[in-house]
Amino acid sequence: MRDIVLVAALLGGLGVTLRYPYAGVLLWAWLTIQNPHQEAFGFSRNLQLNLVVSAVTLLALFFSREKKTPVYDATFWALGVFFVWITINAIFAVAPQSSWPLWDRAWKIIAFGLIVGVTANTKVRVHALIMVIAISLLYYGI
Repeated sequence: MRDIVLVAALLGGLGVTLRYPYAGVLLWAWLTIQNPHQEAFGFSRNLQLNLVVSAVTLLALFFSREKKTPVYDATFWALGVFFVWITINAIFAVAPQSSWPLWDRAWKIIAFGLIVGVTANTKVRVHALIMVIAISLLYYGI
């Protein structure tokens, strides 16, 4: 039953994401932090829901008419330097077969972090993201 409710909520959220790409960012943050699919003990436990949400978000962001320019500040450049650094470390690692899966996970996090930086361009959106993070963490706190 939890699976059906979760997948129905995600499908509704993906529908909203097609119109408003920032809803996909909020949905992605919720899925990443709270992991509701890990508490559903059926078919949704093995689904790659973050992959679906990120793909729909990228698609919606590509076709949206919103302003999509990132802010080129020190954080942006520090993130770029960090990405280059972890790539060099992965290439010259003592055990490269162990470091590439971690690099694969890290570049996805960095890429979606840049998407958050591009889309969270108003005070309301930043507050919405903070509320999603707080509520997701509050769930485990209670």
